[in-house]
Amino acid sequence: MALALTEYQLAEYDRDGFTIVKDGFAQQECDRFVEYMMDLQAGRTTVEGYAPRTADDWSRLITRNCHHPMGLSWMIDPRLRKPLSTLLGEEPDGVQSMYFYKGSEQRRHQDAYHLPGCVSAWVALQDVGEWNGSLRIQVGSQKRPVLKKSHFRPDP
Repeated sequence: MALALTEYQLAEYDRDGFTIVKDGFAQQECDRFVEYMMDLQAGRTTVEGYAPRTADDWSRLITRNCHHPMGLSWMIDPRLRKPLSTLLGEEPDGVQSMYFYKGSEQRRHQDAYHLPGCVSAWVALQDVGEWNGSLRIQVGSQKRPVLKKSHFRPDP
């Protein structure tokens, strides 16, 4: 079943730059996807064209899972596609996926810097909060210019 955005969610997205769609995927589906990703990590599942990861490599995984039917099915799932189509005013193209095995520890950034004209869909596969890598958003930043690297201080 595709998820439709409410008028409130559309207004929220326009105002804040994001909206939340709760319970888009059942917990059992999320658990199955996590199991698939753990199998990919352990080498029990392979993806053509990608070498297996080492046992101690728990870094984020970018795009690799989309080259397997399980990962691809999530990227093109109507429950994601329908709301994205509504927000974009056209059919979305899935260009990248990212999976974090341990926390998100993603530094502050703008997705639009790396992927101009794109929107992101974030799916929490487990309960999230301050304790395990929740997503922080700068409300309204979609209405401001994309920052350049020169706008940021260098790492200490």
